Parts: sequence; structure tokens; C-alpha cells
Amino acid sequence: MLPSTAVGRDIRLALRRLGATPLFTTFAILSLAVGVAITTAVYSIVDAVFLRGLGIHEPDRVAVIVTPYSGRLLTGTVSEPDFRDVQTAQTSFSHVAASATFVRRLALPSVTEMVIGESVSGSYFATLGVGAKLGRTIQPSDDAGGGRVVMLSDTLWRRRFASDPRIVGATVAISGEPFEIIGVAPASFSGPRGWLVGTQFWIPLGTESRLKESPGRRRRAPQHETIDGSPSLAASQRR
Repeated sequence: MLPSTAVGRDIRLALRRLGATPLFTTFAILSLAVGVAITTAVYSIVDAVFLRGLGIHEPDRVAVIVTPYSGRLLTGTVSEPDFRDVQTAQTSFSHVAASATFVRRLALPSVTEMVIGESVSGSYFATLGVGAKLGRTIQPSDDAGGGRVVMLSDTLWRRRFASDPRIVGATVAISGEPFEIIGVAPASFSGPRGWLVGTQFWIPLGTESRLKESPGRRRRAPQHETIDGSPSLAASQRR
């Protein structure tokens, strides 16, 4: 029995009106059901393709730090010194990482092509919870020392290196500079931007700025997107 309060009277009145217009009621219920079904389906697709499909471990625990600019929130506007300051001073996250996308010339014995790469901080793969399919990932020591090492995407490894299981330790030229291949990323991982960018390889953050420029190109000020992972709870447990 409905309560004899104002709320109860309103509910009874609403039920009577719905009962007086069965066609409208049926249409409204069906519209609501279809709307909920579509919303659930779209979210499932987004979750599978853009979140789970990125190959990031626990993507719901990863956040992107953006910089306010002219009233808007933008990514790609964090300088490397600012990132280092944030990395040192922040206490809310267990890992902080940065990356910058660029295009460089990759020279192989049989072909030379322009490919998309990312320069990443040493904590990048740990922040995203991504390991290596072969070899190892880029580490803080590589970043700090500006090591000329490179990690290949699974796509590039298959397409240009014929899935060679002995590729770790080989050398490849990026913009004319030799880089040692230290690992291959899992097939499920192509960076936080996923298929929108199609990253083919990763090198240490400080290394990209020293690569030779392609003819006719002028260097722009480096910009980095800062990616943060694992909220304060994980950081607190670690301490």
C-alpha cells in the first residue's frame, strides 16, 4: 500500500494517468528500455576498444594530467623540466610518466621509412602496467643516461623484422643514429592513444631531442603529455 503522504498521492496520481494512456505508457517504457540498452552497448564498445583494448593494466587507475590554458584543458603542453618537478614533488600517485609523439626516419637494410615514435620517461611502462613481449622495457636508468635504446611495437617487429625472436640486441638506425633494440611490446599495446596514432617504437625521453632533423624541418619546442597512474591508495600502501 502506498503511503498517505504528499509523495504517495503524487505516485497514485501518476499511476492513474499512466493507466489512462496505455499507448503513451508503453511507448515511454519501450523508449527508456531502448535508451538504456544503447547506452550500455556503447559503453561496452568504448570500454573494450578504447580502454581494455589499449593493453593498459587497470586502465581505470590511470589518469591524464592536463594543463589549463586560456580556459581550456589541453594535453601536450607540459615541458620536460615541469614534468621532472611534478615527478619529484607529487605525493598523490605511485608513478608519474611523460611521453612525446614524433615522426622520424627508420633505416633498415632493405627499406627506409618515416614512422611514428614516442620518447618516454623511464617510468612510462611501469605507470601503464605494461611489460615486454621480448627483452625488456625502457627503464629509469635508460632515461637518466640518455641511452640510445629502442623498444619496438609488435606491429613493427612483425612487419619489418619478420617476427625475429633474436631481435633483442640488434641495432637499428633512427634518423641516422644507431639504437640498440632492447625489447618488443605486447601485441595488445600501442600506447595510450592506441590506433589513433599507431606508435611504432619507443625511446628514452631525453634522447629524441638529440636526433638529427629531417631535411627541411625546423625544430619546435618539445612538449610532453604527462600520464599518471595508480591513485594515492597504491602509493600509500607502497610507503
